Amino acid sequence: MSQTTTDRLMPLAALVAVVLAWAVMAPPAAAVDDVTPARVEGPNRFATAAAIADQAFPQGTEQAVVTTAAAAQDALTATSLAGASGAAMLLVELDRVPDETASALEGLGVQGVTIVGGELGVSAAVEAQLAERYEVRRIAGETQYDTAALVSAATAQVADLPVVDGRRTVMLADGEDFPDALAGSPAAFAGPIPVLYAETGDLRDETRAFLAEQAVEQVVVLGGEAAIGAAVQAELEADGITVVRLGGQDRTQTAERVAAWTTANVEGFTRHSVMLARGDDFPDALTAGQLAGRAGRALVLATTPEILSPGTRAFLAARCADIEVVQAVGGEAAVSTAVLAEAEGAAESCGGSGTGGDPVDDAVPDYAMTAEQREGQPRSFVGDNPFKPIYGTGFVDTVAATELDGATSLDAVMFACEAVEVDADGSAVLTDADGDGMADAYGSSSASEGDDVVGPALITGANNVDVDDDTAVSGLAPEDGRLGVQVSAYADDCATLLVFPTQPDGLPVDDAGRPTVPYGASEIRFGDHPVDDGTGGEDPDDGLNPTQVYRVEPQQRIDAAAGQTADLTVDGRFDGAPITRGLDVILFPCSSTDVLGSGPDTFTDADGDGGADGFTAGTGSSDTGAMLITAINGQTIEARTAVGGVQAVDGQIDIRVAAESADCATVVVVAGDGNGKFDVDAQGVPTEDYGVGQVRFS
Repeated sequence: MSQTTTDRLMPLAALVAVVLAWAVMAPPAAAVDDVTPARVEGPNRFATAAAIADQAFPQGTEQAVVTTAAAAQDALTATSLAGASGAAMLLVELDRVPDETASALEGLGVQGVTIVGGELGVSAAVEAQLAERYEVRRIAGETQYDTAALVSAATAQVADLPVVDGRRTVMLADGEDFPDALAGSPAAFAGPIPVLYAETGDLRDETRAFLAEQAVEQVVVLGGEAAIGAAVQAELEADGITVVRLGGQDRTQTAERVAAWTTANVEGFTRHSVMLARGDDFPDALTAGQLAGRAGRALVLATTPEILSPGTRAFLAARCADIEVVQAVGGEAAVSTAVLAEAEGAAESCGGSGTGGDPVDDAVPDYAMTAEQREGQPRSFVGDNPFKPIYGTGFVDTVAATELDGATSLDAVMFACEAVEVDADGSAVLTDADGDGMADAYGSSSASEGDDVVGPALITGANNVDVDDDTAVSGLAPEDGRLGVQVSAYADDCATLLVFPTQPDGLPVDDAGRPTVPYGASEIRFGDHPVDDGTGGEDPDDGLNPTQVYRVEPQQRIDAAAGQTADLTVDGRFDGAPITRGLDVILFPCSSTDVLGSGPDTFTDADGDGGADGFTAGTGSSDTGAMLITAINGQTIEARTAVGGVQAVDGQIDIRVAAESADCATVVVVAGDGNGKFDVDAQGVPTEDYGVGQVRFS
């Protein structure tokens, strides 16, 4: 384009760019009823990339990163370098600089160009053509793996590795195919988060070297095990690196999870606007990363230009309370008008006026919350809806948060029940009486008295690991996409447990009290509650003292001769359900227990700490100290007084004990909650799922 033509077009282009940038980058003040559909496009991929760059850099930029339009790997890893350098991303052909790219370079005021990739993607002739007007450098290796490592090193020289959830973080993608990595471009640009590559089953030497040199502490894997295999993840974890895997059943589901993780974990991202690109070709999605990264927008994918996947539709519907803008990337041939309209409808479905499906609650939770541990025992959980209240007297229960969309650091916080309204689908609306944008009653329960006094309801563990008993615990790490929160109370109380990404100042809510970050909610009530006893009426004693859950045979004391062995078998549960989790086997002194009688089993708690005496620091005890557990499931073990996490074999657990001299012990199997105790109530009655036997040697 001649200088004269450029001079004629620039004022209008600049004005349009400024207006569009304001529209897509200015943070909206509040959610609106109608979602605005938008589009950034050009007649081809080169023109679309140029239009995206114009919107991303309305004031221009001195730097540009250029890649081939034929290799997704070069474009993705280049995104992080562009983000670190504040550079526009543009595309070229193998042997030619398209007119659209040349005009964009000139219009943006670019002075320096970095070519990413070797001469098989961007020829020497293109490099020479660019060098006539710009200062040009090329970053390229012999393979895409080399190139990614070199580009990542260049990124780290410009901007230090980002710290996400307290860890120095990079991304890892499949070096042979593009689909799973597409939605990673906004985070790569914004972080900037370097992008490295692996083969499905192998971590390359150049990648290992970068991880070691840069002291990487966290790797975000883009894709499932078909893209990056379990062996690669295991190798990373063996080196002490935290792995966050964002993978789905297909590229669109992976994109949804990457988008959710990006919004929750990368600074500056908003829930108010989303970009939509085609998922069956890469250029639009990857060059969109510069605009999405600068504007703080998640990127989701359409299956094809004519098909919006059910998962993407659900992603938009789940965030319908917040989304104001859905912007398609590319022209009609990339994202059709029908698909954009369908996406708009899904994002408007809170009000029921959209075409994205049935109306959904405007406070619908992002995380699934499920009551666990007392499955099959109605005294603990009333009904089969996990969002109905959980009842118990002193029970230690687990509420598991799943479908976490890649969140790696979570807060588990109790709120007083009267400060939260939880619907049957788990939707939560909280109070914000002082209008500070933060939920009231943070870290409290209904029985709390005063700002500094917590009630009897407490969080006692996370993923069965003991935590300091409190009503708010921060910085919890999920395991395999699940966070189990153990909760208990020593008296009647009510609390609503919310799980959400770690927040520095509390739980942010909008004007209506809806959380503005991903969350899950579950109401928990501690206290006596009548439950249907199966006879058609309500038994007021139900829910007071739990009976045994696991059946230990024989159901009477075993008497044996000193120097011999005795065998017990846990052959199932009294409710007929199988044993689905590991059980702890613990010895307690017979002298401190009253079991196998007609009344409830009781254990002495002389120090009043809520745990049966005789079990400390993973060690049980017996009357004289002579008895030991010597075999589990037919396998001889190192003799001990407590064994943790025993799994059932063929539906049962076999336990052998022995004593060389006279002794007596109560043998307890328990589905432990990780708090280091066998929990009992004020009367000494167990409050955990357990089974019991007793052996006396004489």
